[in-house]
Amino acid sequence: MIHLATLPRQVYFFCCFLLLLEACGPSTPQFVEPPVVVSHPKVPQLALLRFTADEPVRALIKMTDGHYTWDIHPPGLYKQKMEIPFFQLRPATEYRFTVQMIDTRKNIAPPYDREVVYRSPDLPVDFPQYELPLLLAAQREPGFNLLSITDERSLPEGPIRHWLIVLDREGRVMWYTPTEEALYELRHCRGGAVIGSNETGRQLEREWRAGVGRAHVRTPVTYAP
Repeated sequence: MIHLATLPRQVYFFCCFLLLLEACGPSTPQFVEPPVVVSHPKVPQLALLRFTADEPVRALIKMTDGHYTWDIHPPGLYKQKMEIPFFQLRPATEYRFTVQMIDTRKNIAPPYDREVVYRSPDLPVDFPQYELPLLLAAQREPGFNLLSITDERSLPEGPIRHWLIVLDREGRVMWYTPTEEALYELRHCRGGAVIGSNETGRQLEREWRAGVGRAHVRTPVTYAP
C-alpha cells in the first residue's frame, strides 16, 4: 500500500486534487421511497406511478406491455414526491416500468434496481359486448373510437344500462363509464372530457380523469410482433 506522504511533492498534490475532485463531483438523486404503480380509485384504466426522492427531480420512464415500448419524460416541476398518472391502459394487461430520475443540475440517476410490475384490472363482469368492423390495426386511422352502447343483455326487470366506451385503434378498451342514457354525436375535448347529446339534444359531459390533471397518453415507439 502506498502512503501519500511518501510520494514526491508534485505527485502528492496531484493525488490530493483527484481525491478532492471525486469527493466534490456531481452526485445523483436517490430514492427515499421506491417507485410503485397503483390503480386510480375512481378512474378506470388509469394508474398512478409514485415515488419519493431525496431532492427535487423529474422522472424518466420506460414502459412496456411486452409488445409496445414507450419512452416517457413527463413534463412539469421538479418535485421530491412524485405522482405520475397513466391512462389508456388496456385491461388485464401486465405493464413493466423502468424508472430513472434527473435532478435540477441535469444529473441522471441509474435506473431503479428492478422493474416495477403492474397488472391492470379486468373489465367488470357486466361489461357490454361490442363489435367493430374487421380491419387490421394498421388500416385504421390513428387515435381512438368513442362508442355509446345500450346493453341489450339488461335484465327485463332491471333498468336498461348504457355505457360510454373508448377503444384504441386495435379495438381494446381504454376507458369506460356507465351512463344514465344513450349519447350521440360524441366528441373528445382537449381537456380530457367526452361530450355527447341525449335524445332531446341536451349536451352531457363525462370527465375521463376525475381531477387527476394531466395524464400521459401513451404513444407507441417500437413494436415487436
